[in-house]
Amino acid sequence: MSGMDLLTQVRRSYPHVAFLVTTGVDDVDVGVEAMRCGADDYLVKPLRENAVLASLESALRKRQLEQQVENYRHRLEEMVEERTSRLHKALQHIERSYENTLQALGAAIALRDNGTADHSQRVCRYSLEIARAMGWSDEQSGRLAKGAYLHDIGKLGIPDSILLKPGPLTADERTLMQGHVQIGFDLVKNIDFLAEAAEIILAHHERYDGGGYPGVSKRMQFRSGARSLLCGHSDRLIPTGIASAFETPWVAAAIVTLVVSQDDFGCLCKKVKCS
Repeated sequence: MSGMDLLTQVRRSYPHVAFLVTTGVDDVDVGVEAMRCGADDYLVKPLRENAVLASLESALRKRQLEQQVENYRHRLEEMVEERTSRLHKALQHIERSYENTLQALGAAIALRDNGTADHSQRVCRYSLEIARAMGWSDEQSGRLAKGAYLHDIGKLGIPDSILLKPGPLTADERTLMQGHVQIGFDLVKNIDFLAEAAEIILAHHERYDGGGYPGVSKRMQFRSGARSLLCGHSDRLIPTGIASAFETPWVAAAIVTLVVSQDDFGCLCKKVKCS
């Protein structure tokens, strides 16, 4: 094994050690080769004390700087990992805050109308089940869940005399009641984590054929989120759990044909066994 081969192997095992090569051959090519193999400097015999000390001092300084850079890099990686962990925890805290906010809003709706709470929960469950049957992603289903759970939030702005009226509503009262979709839309449209659900809230009383209210849905603009919510919004047609209900052809068909297009209907029918 030559001296250069030895230098190459030892250099890999001890990357932070300074290496000086001494030789009796004053050849530039030999010096270049030594540096390529990992030498910090190349000295030609006879050695002079001052030259050796200066070369050794320079090599050690270089290794010290390299070690400092390496330590800084490790510290930087640790800091990034620590900050990432803290960010992840902060995001989890924000998510929990969002969930708590949703629950608080749902509770506020329930306080205004005792019948709304169970209805909102059923609509949310049925809408998500329909979305699952249609192969929606978790992200899409998450947006749908917010809109479904809060679809009646606009009722917070409806007077008790109308919202809690035991008998039928007059034409004027019905018009005011129908305004809850616009009120709900206006309440959430500027809240960052709820803004994506605003359109679903606005359109939850629309119909796929363009009927319903507030009349903003045109056939080509009626998005699937609102359609799935409308299916789930027919929760009072479902006497039992959604799985058994969807196995009853007339119930599933009655719900689905309210709002779903022909292509979606065919797909959904196969997945919920209502064909």
